[in-house]
Amino acid sequence: MSTINSWIFEQMNISSNEDPSCFDGAACEDEYAWRLDMWSEAESLGFHGIFFSEHHFSGVRMCPSPGLLAAAVAARTRKLRIGILGLVLPLWQPWRALEEIGMLDHLSRGRLEIGLSRGSNPKEANAVGIAEADIHPMYEEALDIVDQALGEPFLSHKGRYWSFENLAVLPRPVQQPAPPIWATVRSIESAMAAARRGHRICTGFLSTEKVKSLFDAYRDAAATHGMPYGADRMAIRRCIFVAETASAAEEYAQAAREQMPSILQEDTIAGRPADVAEQIIAQSRRTGSANIIGFFAGNRANRASVQASYRMFGAEVIPALLRAEAS
Repeated sequence: MSTINSWIFEQMNISSNEDPSCFDGAACEDEYAWRLDMWSEAESLGFHGIFFSEHHFSGVRMCPSPGLLAAAVAARTRKLRIGILGLVLPLWQPWRALEEIGMLDHLSRGRLEIGLSRGSNPKEANAVGIAEADIHPMYEEALDIVDQALGEPFLSHKGRYWSFENLAVLPRPVQQPAPPIWATVRSIESAMAAARRGHRICTGFLSTEKVKSLFDAYRDAAATHGMPYGADRMAIRRCIFVAETASAAEEYAQAAREQMPSILQEDTIAGRPADVAEQIIAQSRRTGSANIIGFFAGNRANRASVQASYRMFGAEVIPALLRAEAS
């Protein structure tokens, strides 16, 4: 049996205007400062960890270098797990990604969690000359390089996209043989592929029943290949809105849906603290997952509602989750 760990997910949505010419530098600086204060507070609120995502070429998201955000929070905390979900491998030199992983694990004193991704939108790769047909094979080749590098003192590879000989990739991570590795998945095939590599998985934008089917396939594939598959290796990502009343929480959720059409009703958990805890516990038990990753999007024009949601989650929801069991 596992208690349920609470994580934060951040992708730095700071504007609803996708026109880069409307970028406001002062507003961006203020947003980084405000959010950094909130992320630093996460440890005292009882959160288990925080994940930052990588996005490029949008007037909406300001997180092209999630490692910088991770390092900033690591310097202000002592126990909080610090993660990236995930590094978009087709946009990286694999050796460069490995060097950054090693540095972040040392800067966080062994608290790093690393997600590896092919990217949520092919337009990002297309914009820098990577054909859509190359994204998946580049991702798979990069995964092979990462898997090899984590067990060898020198890195050599000759492949379709990258070739190099006897690279001493340093610093090596504090956590050996590697920090926990996560894959973001939305299909059974991707879940099974992650299981074969021994990676953990996170999913979202799916109904609870679809998440269950995906996690069942992950467990079956991991067992077949002799890999671990405990509840602590699976995570559900949900958009979470906590308020003193159910109507206020739903109002914040609806505002977020209007600003971010990708947020679906089934991907949302909203309500009073007790209601939110009950929904998370039910989904965790149904799917066998011991991790909830909360995207506290809120209404981007209303910082007070986001802060209140964070703090009520920490004060009332997290204690209930730590008393509960995922399965």
